[in-house]
Amino acid sequence: LREAIGINEKFLFINELFNGDMARYNKIIDELDALKTMEGVNTYMLELKIQSQWTDDNQALIKLTELLHRKFNK
Repeated sequence: LREAIGINEKFLFINELFNGDMARYNKIIDELDALKTMEGVNTYMLELKIQSQWTDDNQALIKLTELLHRKFNK
């Protein structure tokens, strides 16, 4: 996943999803990279979404979700 995220996307995610917290971004991307199934990713993302109060129309969240789906649909 980390390799699929471009520099612009990285800063979009850090700013929009993680409130500028690069350490939290890195931790979560590492945790997502470690997951082996899309089911695990979906569960983890749902927990994050609730915890972080992300909305369904958040463009950064939509883009991150697209990248995750692409990772598992190779």
